[in-house]
Amino acid sequence: MKLFDVYPRFDIALTKGNGVWVTDQSGKKYLDLYGGHGVISLGHAHPIYVQAIQNQVAQLGFYSNSIQMPIQNQLAEKLASLSGYPNHTLFLCNSGAEANENALKLA
Repeated sequence: MKLFDVYPRFDIALTKGNGVWVTDQSGKKYLDLYGGHGVISLGHAHPIYVQAIQNQVAQLGFYSNSIQMPIQNQLAEKLASLSGYPNHTLFLCNSGAEANENALKLA
């Protein structure tokens, strides 16, 4: 089976990222200026990000919003504090499509 060609791709196969740099399979380095989906704003392999992901995956990698998840409440409190909007309501979702779907449901 082959991948569906949704859009043309550049002939670059990235194998590693470190900070603002990405490296392809031949060892050529590129400054990562990509600004599309799945962007890691901290840069690649940032040690704090890597440690946080490792710690979380070691406990629980994923579970549905159908159960209580205290870490979500902690995030909501932190966002309320940082944003200055403590009385707003937060809905966590994983994609633009899901965000639009739930906005329509709420409307």
